[in-house]
Amino acid sequence: NAGQRKALLKAWQLRKKVTEKERLQIEAAYTTQVENNLVKGTEILEKLLRKYPHEQDVYQDAAGSYLRLNEFEKSYQIYLAGLKNDSLDKSLWNSLAYFYTGLDKRAEAMEAVGRYLRIAPGEPNPYDSKGEIHFVFGEIDSALYWYRKAVSFRTDFITIEKLGFNSVLQQDYVSAEKYFQQFGSTPDKFQKA
Repeated sequence: NAGQRKALLKAWQLRKKVTEKERLQIEAAYTTQVENNLVKGTEILEKLLRKYPHEQDVYQDAAGSYLRLNEFEKSYQIYLAGLKNDSLDKSLWNSLAYFYTGLDKRAEAMEAVGRYLRIAPGEPNPYDSKGEIHFVFGEIDSALYWYRKAVSFRTDFITIEKLGFNSVLQQDYVSAEKYFQQFGSTPDKFQKA
């Protein structure tokens, strides 16, 4: 997005006027997104983690960078280090669940998404994630169950779109129309569009 790129370029220009932690975050983002140097950007994230090991978002960024570099073991170790640092980090449990799913490790994926569910039982996203994991493993009925559970928390939650597409596949156009109308009845301007 042009606005984000413009903000990142401005941050790069001002990087010497911020804290060391902020400077490293700016350098990692700039190196990765503007210079397209994922290896160097990942090295900066590692440096950031060594200096500021309690910055949970950096674990997520570093693990994602290693995934894009196809360095799965390093990515896995970063997820574990982040969860060792904060065992209640919802985002890392969710990412670890998808990581296991990508490696075709169903039991581990279900355990990780289960931890996410126990941490955030009143939020729709962990239920959506569990549905997606079931979907990846070809368990469509279970996926639909968890998608419906996610939507029970918020009727305009993005998961509603998946239920709409499923209704289209089932040629149940009345339900599909209902789901897509719910999907669009949101204050989120991008989802509404």
